[in-house]
Amino acid sequence: MASGNLAVRLEGEGGDEVGQAVAAFNRTARELEESRERLVWLTRLEGWQALARKMAHEVKNSLTPIRLTMEEVAARRGAGETAFLEQAAQIVVDEVATLERRVRAFSDLAAEPPVHPAALDINALVADRVALSKTANPDVVYSVRPAHELPCARGTRTS
Repeated sequence: MASGNLAVRLEGEGGDEVGQAVAAFNRTARELEESRERLVWLTRLEGWQALARKMAHEVKNSLTPIRLTMEEVAARRGAGETAFLEQAAQIVVDEVATLERRVRAFSDLAAEPPVHPAALDINALVADRVALSKTANPDVVYSVRPAHELPCARGTRTS
């Protein structure tokens, strides 16, 4: 597990202290693995949010002049203009409004709280998890030896 393989689980069962320690180790390993999966998900979400912001900006830049132009065409239509021009202008204006609604929905995704992964202190994270396990298993004796060289880890802390 110290080398980064969070899928490691210990074998052993029983109600004795060793069995409880094995169960606590396996639970901590599972929680760390789940935390890593959440970090991957958050990193992907951050990428999608950036993409959503960029896409919304680019589409809005294209839609605004189309809408303004078609509204102007509709406003300037003369008595001699055909009904087709009016109908075409209305269709374009309606479609641009639909696209704007879709862009707004996509932009809302980008408005989710920003995700900012930062360096994590793995020793402190493990100590927190062990402290929780101590509370849940007061009969188990825990010994934590902080690693001096840790793999680089980035993430966000959740409460």
